Amino acid sequence: MRKIILSAFNVVCCLVLFSCTSDSEHKCERLTDTISVPSGRPLCPGVNVTAESGYSIGGRLTSWRTTSGDMTVEHLAGTTGSHLIHFYWSPAPGHWQAQDLTLLTEYSIIGNVTAWVTPDGPYTVEHIAGCDLEGRLLVFYRSTRDDQWKIVDVTEKTGRYVFSGFTSWQTPNGPYNVEHVAARDADGRLLVFWWSPAHDWQVVDVTAKTGYIISSDITSWQIRRDPFLYEYLAATSSANGRIIVFSWTPEHDWRAQETWYVSSDGATPWLVGDVEHLAGVGTDGTLFVLWRHGTEWWRRVDITDITGERVEGRPTSYQLMDGEERVELLGARSPDGHALVFWWKPSRDWQAMDLTEISCCPISTPPESWVTDSGAGRSSEHLAAVDVNGDVRVFYSYDQPRTMTDQIGETYRSISRMRNTQRKVLVVLWDPHYPGIPQSPEADIIDALFGSSNSMRNYFLENSGGTFIIQNTGVLGWYDAPLPLEYYDNPDDPHDKAGGALRAANPDFNFAAYDNDGDGTLEPHELAIVFAHPGGGSAGGGLVRTGGREVRDLDGSPLVLDGVLIRECVEVAIGDPIPNFGVVVHELSHLLLGLPDMYFTFFTPTAPGIYSIMDQHWNRTHIDEFNKLKLGWAHPRLIFRFGQYSVPDIETRHRVLVLVDPSRSMTEYFLIANRWPGMSYDAMLPDEGLAVWHIMEEAADYDAALPPPTVDMTKWGMLGSGDGAWGRKAIRMIRPILTSPFNDGRALWETAEGDLVSDEPDLEKPALRWGDGTPSGFTLRNISTPNPDMELTIDVP
Repeated sequence: MRKIILSAFNVVCCLVLFSCTSDSEHKCERLTDTISVPSGRPLCPGVNVTAESGYSIGGRLTSWRTTSGDMTVEHLAGTTGSHLIHFYWSPAPGHWQAQDLTLLTEYSIIGNVTAWVTPDGPYTVEHIAGCDLEGRLLVFYRSTRDDQWKIVDVTEKTGRYVFSGFTSWQTPNGPYNVEHVAARDADGRLLVFWWSPAHDWQVVDVTAKTGYIISSDITSWQIRRDPFLYEYLAATSSANGRIIVFSWTPEHDWRAQETWYVSSDGATPWLVGDVEHLAGVGTDGTLFVLWRHGTEWWRRVDITDITGERVEGRPTSYQLMDGEERVELLGARSPDGHALVFWWKPSRDWQAMDLTEISCCPISTPPESWVTDSGAGRSSEHLAAVDVNGDVRVFYSYDQPRTMTDQIGETYRSISRMRNTQRKVLVVLWDPHYPGIPQSPEADIIDALFGSSNSMRNYFLENSGGTFIIQNTGVLGWYDAPLPLEYYDNPDDPHDKAGGALRAANPDFNFAAYDNDGDGTLEPHELAIVFAHPGGGSAGGGLVRTGGREVRDLDGSPLVLDGVLIRECVEVAIGDPIPNFGVVVHELSHLLLGLPDMYFTFFTPTAPGIYSIMDQHWNRTHIDEFNKLKLGWAHPRLIFRFGQYSVPDIETRHRVLVLVDPSRSMTEYFLIANRWPGMSYDAMLPDEGLAVWHIMEEAADYDAALPPPTVDMTKWGMLGSGDGAWGRKAIRMIRPILTSPFNDGRALWETAEGDLVSDEPDLEKPALRWGDGTPSGFTLRNISTPNPDMELTIDVP
C-alpha cells in the first residue's frame, strides 16, 4: 500500500461548521491562530500531524509515551485500510514523524489497536496489538535493544481468533511482569490473552466462565485491595446494552457483575485513590459517570444533565493537578463532530468546553488523550483525533479556556455554587390580625410552598436543574398573636413580630435539634425559617432579618429558643387570600443563596423587571442568568471565535453564552441566554428571545461606568456605590428599547429587533459597550426568530 502524503493543510473547516463568509475578517484561517490573551499563549494550539508526517488514519487512535535521554517521546498509532501507522514526536526534531509498520513488517492490521510499554532490563519495549483481516491477533513490538519492529502471531500460539475491542494491561507475578491483551471474537466472546517470561502466550475464554456475550470495545483497570490486586474489564452486554464489569483476583476466577446502566460503547475507567470511575454513553448520547468506593454499588452522575452536552462514542479520560486540586477530565466527540472536554474537581461540579468552537476544527472520531510535563509545574494536556478531512489532529495545552471557564463561575460576593444541595425550611404561620385580611388556608400554603408542582420547592428544582432541593421541615400554625396589632406596629415602641411568631411555635418545635454543628446558633444552612402572616395582596412583601437587623425577642433581647440563638429568618405576607410563593422564593433566595435585590424605585432600561424574580417576584418567573451562573445552575460557554452559535433554552437546558475579552478583563463580560417560556415558570414572560446582560463584577468598574441612557442622574446617584449597589449596578439588562418605561414586552432580542452592535454612536440606542463607553468589539447578528434552539452569528474583537 502506498504511503498517504498530503500537502500542508490550513484549517478552513469553519466554513462548513460556522457558515463563515469569505468577507469576514474573523473567519478561521488556521488551527494555530493565536487569540490574544494575557499570557500570550494560544487558547487552543494544535498541529496537523498528517501534514507534518505525510500519513493519515481512518479510525480511533491509541497513545503511549517513552523517554529518550531526558526527553519525553509521544506516540500515536492507528490504522488506515489494512496498514498500521505509528506516529511519534519529541522535542528534537520538534515535529511529528511516522512509520508504516505494515510496510516495515509486511503484516496488515485492521480496526482499532491497543499499545503498552514494558521494561526489559536496561531496555524499553513498545507493543501494539491488533488483528488482521483473518482475525489473527498480532503483537508488534520494538526494543531499544535493536530498534527493530518485530511480530508475534498470538493466534498461532493460542488457536483463538479475534475481531475487535482491544485493551491491554500489566500485572506483577512474583519476579515476572505479566502482559495482558483482551479482545472480543466475531461471536462477541470475551477473550483474555497473557504472556510472561515464564510462559508463552495463553488465552482464557471469559465468556465461557461468565456467560456474557459483549458488543463493544473493552477497557481495563486494576486496583489493590490488600492483599490482592484486582483486575477489571468493562464492556457492553450484547443482550441488553448494560455495562458488564468483569473481575479476576488470585482469590477467584473470572466473574461478571451486570450493572443497571446502559452504554452504547462500553465504559472508560479511571481511578482517584481507591475510588473507581466508569464513564459511559447512553443510547441517546447522554454522558454519565459511574463511581464506587470499595465494594459499594455503583452510583451514577449524569454529566449531560449538568453540562447540557451529548456525546457520541466512548470518551477518553485523564487527570492533572490544578494547584492543590486534582482535576478529572474526559474528552469526547459530540454528535455534530465537536471536540469536547469535560472536567470535575472538588470545588466544582462537571463543566464542559468546546475545543472545536475555539479551534474551528471538527473531528470524525472519538479522541485519545494523554498528559505530559511541560515544566515549571505545568502539565500539558493533549487530545488526538481524526478531523473531517481524514487528517490526524492533536490539540494541546488548552488549559486557558478551561481555567477561564472556572474563573467565570467563581464565587461572587455572597453567591456561591449551590449544586447538589439540600436545605431544610420551617414555616411558621402567625396572625397579628391586620384588619380585613383573612388567613390563607394552611393546606393551600403547604401546597404552594412544598407541592409537587406549581410550588416554591418545584420552582427551585426547575431553576437549578434538580440540584437545589427544599425539604419541608414543617408548617406550624396558624398561631394568633396574643396582643393587639398596635403592640407590634407601635413606631415609638416596636416589638418584633418574628420573635413573637417563633416563640409562639416553640412549644411545637425543637429548634435545638437542627443546630447541627452544636455551636449554639441556628444558621440558615441548618434550618431556614419563614415567618408568614396574612396580607400583601398578590405581591406580598418580605424582609430578611440579617446583620444589624437580627431577629429579636419581644423584650428586644436576642431570640434564644431551646438554648440556641436565632438571628435570621424570612418575613413574608403570604397573600390575600391566595398564597403567593413568589415572595417566599425571593426572600429565601436572599437568605439561602445570597442573591441581591435587583428592583429599582425609578425607571431604568437596565432593570431586570419580570426577567428576574429578584426584581419582580409576583409573576414567579425565573432567576436571571447571572445569578444562575454563579450558583452553578447555568452552564457557561465562553465564545472566543467568530461564528454561528446555537443557544438552547435556559429554562430546561441551562446554557448561557459568555462574551469575554480575556486581553481586557475577566470580570467584565456579556451574557446571552435563550428565554423560551414553554411550559416552565417563565410562561408569564411577555416576550421570547435572547436575554442579553452586561456584567461588571468589580465595584471600580460599575461605579465608574456611565449610567444607563434616559436615567435620572440624581436618582442613579442615590443608589450609592461599592458593595451596597452591586445588585442593581453590576448586572444590567440590554433591551432593544431604552426609552419606554413599559418595555418588558420588548426586552429580548430576535430577528425583528435587528443586530446588536458594539460601535453604535448614539448613546440613546442599545449597544455592547464596556462600562467606560468604549465599543467591546462584539456584535450579535442574524438572530433567529424565537424558538427553543435559537441561533445567531457572533463577531468577536
